[in-house]
Parts: sequence; structure tokens; C-alpha cells
Amino acid sequence: MRLVARPSASRCPYCHDGGADDAGPSCRRCGARAHHACALELGRCAACGSAALGEWDTRTVAGADVDADAEDLARVHVLREALAGGPLTLRLDLLRRAVARGGALAGQVTVVVPPGAALGPLDLQVLGPRRGLLRRRARRAVRLLGPDAPVVWVAGTYRVAFSVPARALLAGVVTVSATLARRGGPLAAALEARVDR
Repeated sequence: MRLVARPSASRCPYCHDGGADDAGPSCRRCGARAHHACALELGRCAACGSAALGEWDTRTVAGADVDADAEDLARVHVLREALAGGPLTLRLDLLRRAVARGGALAGQVTVVVPPGAALGPLDLQVLGPRRGLLRRRARRAVRLLGPDAPVVWVAGTYRVAFSVPARALLAGVVTVSATLARRGGPLAAALEARVDR
């Protein structure tokens, strides 16, 4: 009997799916690689529990929060790839459509920017369920990318992974939307998710 070493496929320690390649963040302690969205959702290394995962920016979360007792930070990772071609497009994907109240809404916004496109900021907004006599909604807003005023962006495909804490949102159906400002009106995409108690 002879043992032969085989190249191992990179697997994400959080979801155990393949494809956690060199593009995903790696733990500074144990070296495990995860998908961007998985690492953002968990907020730490799924292999060793370390919080030493790098490559993210933290952003402040603005808005009218119903239970705003702490300043939560959203985590954001931006990756720009060479232009694949095509018109200006915006796509929003969520990692899960249901999260616990103490968890996080995580996903990715993909923007294809053609050459010469003058664009403003890319913002993410989470609207909680309507509550109370005034039917007020908790609102969480995060600036993902871009300046306040429209400028010509570098052409390419931008993949923006995000994670927004859900603890200040009330239980129920929430609307997650991504909006890209541009001349002639914004480009937007929206999905619904459920925050459980």
C-alpha cells in the first residue's frame, strides 16, 4: 500500500463549500480561508475562533434605530475586477433570507461599471418592519462605496461584501436595498429578509 498526496480543494470552514480560494480572507492565526460573505456573517474565523480576519473596513451605521443603544459597525470588503463588458448593472444577493436578531444581515452587491460612467455613492439601506401608532420603521444605512458627488468611476466589476448587525432591528420582515446614485435617477435593487427573535 502506498500513500499519495493529492492536492486538496480549498473549503470554507463556515459553510464547508468549495471555492474559498485566494480571493477570500484568511485568518492571521491559523491561515484558514473563508468566502467573503461567510467570514462577514460570522465575524470571526470558523476554524479557530480568532477575530484576526483581515481585509475588511468597518463603516458606521446611520439611521433612525428603534433600539439604538449601541453604535454597531458594519463590515465591508470591496474587490474590483477587470471589466467584463456590458451596461451599468447592479445586483444584490443575501447570504441568508432569515437571521436571528443577534446575528447579521450579510451579502454582496455587484456593480458592473462601463468606461466613462459618472456615478455617485453606493449605499445600503435596511428598513425594519412598521411598528407602533405612527407606523415608524427602523432604518439602517451604510455607505458602501463612492463619493458624495458624481465622478467618473474606474471601469470594472465591483464586488462589495457586507455585514450589517441586526440586533437593533425588531423581529419581522425587513427590506434590504442597494442604491447607486447616477445622473438620470438612481439604480436600485431590493430583497426581503426575516429577522427572528
